[in-house]
Amino acid sequence: LSIASGGSIQTGTKVLLSGGAQASNVFWQVGGGNGATLGTFSTFNGVILSASQIIMQTGAILNGKALAQTQVTLDANTINDILGCPMITLNPLSPLSQGTVTTPYSQTITASGGTGPYTYSISSGALSDGLSLDANTGLISGTPTSDGLFTFTVMATDTTTNCTGEEAYTITINPVGCPIISLNPLAQVLQGTVNDPYSQLITASGGTGPYTYSITAGTLPNGLSFNTANGLISGTPTTAMLSTFTITATDTTTNCTGFQTYEINIANNAAVVSVPTLSQWGLIYLVLFTGLLSFYFMMRTRAR
Repeated sequence: LSIASGGSIQTGTKVLLSGGAQASNVFWQVGGGNGATLGTFSTFNGVILSASQIIMQTGAILNGKALAQTQVTLDANTINDILGCPMITLNPLSPLSQGTVTTPYSQTITASGGTGPYTYSISSGALSDGLSLDANTGLISGTPTSDGLFTFTVMATDTTTNCTGEEAYTITINPVGCPIISLNPLAQVLQGTVNDPYSQLITASGGTGPYTYSITAGTLPNGLSFNTANGLISGTPTTAMLSTFTITATDTTTNCTGFQTYEINIANNAAVVSVPTLSQWGLIYLVLFTGLLSFYFMMRTRAR
């Protein structure tokens, strides 16, 4: 197990967890004679179980444990024992509110799940030129000077326990003159059921219609299709699955865009159990039969 080196914590190689995975539940079992090496200024998550040595080069960070059968070598490292760490989550979820070049922007990231106060940092990616993240408050603010789609990850650190939580974000900065185009529904998690017809209309607002729609990231669940002319997701799901995808709406008058990331959770259809029933006369015959049977056994008991 060999993790490459970097020039700083910000630019170093990072092995991150997603989807709710916790470092305390991830185990890296390393065999062979070389063991594990975490490169300079790298960040790693999980419990390392090495048959030989574990080498943590200068400045490497480990959220977990380093357990080796021979030796562990440290050099100005940080090891956070995540087995006692709470799960720290960040809000809101991605994507963040859109902005426009030369227009002041403000969006606050908050953390929960641990013990405050938290400190905030960008662990990967970058903001638009002109924006910055306040390490003490989680406020992203400033006046953007470049347009585009910016992807980055914010890390919140619980200063009491030094435990961390991360969330990946995107911000769309529109060119000057572009309106902010929003997509509805706002709910990012949609629900469906296998073999049941599904229909969900995605609509855009804020610009000048008509809009054209496209899926710019991810895929729909099996059995569903997307109408790029009106934003309708429809079809009959064939597989239980969770799909994440991004829909982008384009204002055909100005060519400005807006997007929203969605999840569709397709659940299995609960089996319908057929319970046998009796007609009215069948119920009457059953009651009479039960009564006669009881009377018969009662008379036999008395005869004895």
